[in-house]
Amino acid sequence: MSWRAYNISITLQDIPTFFELASLPEPHVPADMLQKLEADDANDFGACRTIAAMDLVMNPVPAEQCAVSDFTVRLFDMAKTDVCLLMNGSEIILLVHEDKRIMEKAGDPEAQLIAGAIATFQSNNRKRALAGVPVHDACLIPGIVMIGTAPTFYKILVTNGLADAIAFGIFPPDSTVVHRCVPSVPRPMRCLSEKMKPLDNRAIAP
Repeated sequence: MSWRAYNISITLQDIPTFFELASLPEPHVPADMLQKLEADDANDFGACRTIAAMDLVMNPVPAEQCAVSDFTVRLFDMAKTDVCLLMNGSEIILLVHEDKRIMEKAGDPEAQLIAGAIATFQSNNRKRALAGVPVHDACLIPGIVMIGTAPTFYKILVTNGLADAIAFGIFPPDSTVVHRCVPSVPRPMRCLSEKMKPLDNRAIAP
């Protein structure tokens, strides 16, 4: 799907604007995650496993495409986030997409994430209709694109109008703005090569 063909644009936001916070909260992760470069140096078992998973992503093997997914799950588990990936055990409320263009020929990950958000909106509404509860007129679906261990965050507002326009292959009259946030790192031009390995890339400040 070409998102431009459906009156969709992407706008970059800084961290405070995107997350609607004046400042980010202190990270609730083991100190070893922020202080130990290598897994073997970590005393905390969870940090050791997460750093080891990160190293697998940093040195990818083409046949092992689950490394990024495993690493992302470990991050959510370590963060002990209050946000569930499933609401009421059935509705998807967060998408994570891997950018596979480094390893293989693949499409635009942003277009794939947006298409996934629209499909998620439609799927959630079908489940709600079958359950006899009101469907959503619109839903803000957060998403993450992982380039190795480097995340980019998205907020995608999907409406019935947009979903219907895509289903019927017509140009929607109302524009849709997707918000994107790229975390600040000390060396932004080296972010794609360094990813989350350097210690000063792991604790992000706005």
